[in-house]
Amino acid sequence: MFVFLRSFYQDPNDLRPAVALMESAKIYKGAKYMIAFTDSAGTPLSGGASYRLKLPPNVPAANFWSLTLYEAENASGLANGQPFPSLGSRDKPAQNADGSTDLYLGPKAPDGKASNWLATVPGRGYFAILRLYSPTEPAIDKSWKPGDIEKVQ
Repeated sequence: MFVFLRSFYQDPNDLRPAVALMESAKIYKGAKYMIAFTDSAGTPLSGGASYRLKLPPNVPAANFWSLTLYEAENASGLANGQPFPSLGSRDKPAQNADGSTDLYLGPKAPDGKASNWLATVPGRGYFAILRLYSPTEPAIDKSWKPGDIEKVQ
């Protein structure tokens, strides 16, 4: 379950004139953070289990979005054997026909889903942070929300 953790915005009144031109696009500067420590059943995320996270269509990030995994023990990036413990829109994960995106977390990629998979480490707890960079209005008013992290077999 994701909790809306924090939003970081730049005050438009503090923007320099050249940057202020971007304000007319109704895009918030900064980032919106959502954090998950547990799955949809309220169980702490475990590196030995497999999960799916569905991001509804039209993720409200004008710049990009990213899901990053962190060690529960010390909050460092999860050492999962991948170059980075994150996956985001710049990685171009496959989308579903309806525009939603399924992300998979677990020790092994589901068949045919490697481009949408983040590796976890059996025996290690972790948490996930979903960041929306330059969030748009549906992120600000919370009319867009990610799905819960659901345990899969």
